Amino acid sequence: MLTAEEMPGYRVVEADSWSEPRPPVGTRTFKPRACGVIAQPEGGAGAAVTYEHDGEPQDLHPRDITTTRYAKGEAARWMGELREAEGRCDTFRSESSFGDGVHSDRMTWLPEPDAGDEALRVERVTEDEEEMTLHSLTTYVRTGDLVTAFHHKISYGSAIDKDHLATILPSPDEALVDAQIAKLLGHRSSGR
Repeated sequence: MLTAEEMPGYRVVEADSWSEPRPPVGTRTFKPRACGVIAQPEGGAGAAVTYEHDGEPQDLHPRDITTTRYAKGEAARWMGELREAEGRCDTFRSESSFGDGVHSDRMTWLPEPDAGDEALRVERVTEDEEEMTLHSLTTYVRTGDLVTAFHHKISYGSAIDKDHLATILPSPDEALVDAQIAKLLGHRSSGR
C-alpha cells in the first residue's frame, strides 16, 4: 500500500493488514439480491489504509484504499458479477442486521478509468429513514488476483446548504489510483 512518503499532500491516519479472510461485520440484505455484490469485496489476505489531505482546510472526509487478494480466477469472477450489477442496480434497497433501518440506494455508473487489468467506478447515494445521506464514490481496479477499492465518502443531513454540498462531493483522484496500481504492478512484476 502507498505510504505517506509516496502520497505527497496526504497523511495516513490508519493502516491495517490481514492474512486470512475477514468475517463479515454484519449481514446486509439487498433487494434485488444481485445488488449485494456492491458490498465490499470479500477474499483472502489484504490490506487497507485510510488517509486525509494534509494541510488546510482540514479534510473532514477521509478516503480509504482496500486491496484484497482472491484465489486464482476469483477476482475476475467478482468483477464480472459487479459488471452484471451495473446493468441491474441503478436503484435498490438494503437492510442491515445491525437494526439501523432500511436504506434506499441510487447508483450512477461512471466512465471506467484506464487502470489495472480492468476497472469500474460507481457513485452511490444511500438515504436512510433518519434523513441522513451517505454519498460515496468508489473505484474498483482488478490487478491479477487483487481487487483494490478506492472509497471516498461523505455523509450529511437534509439541512445542508446545496451550494456547500456541491463543493465537498467526492470526485475521482486519478493520480492516487495510478500511483497505487503502479505500486501493485511493480510488486507483481518483481515477484513480491
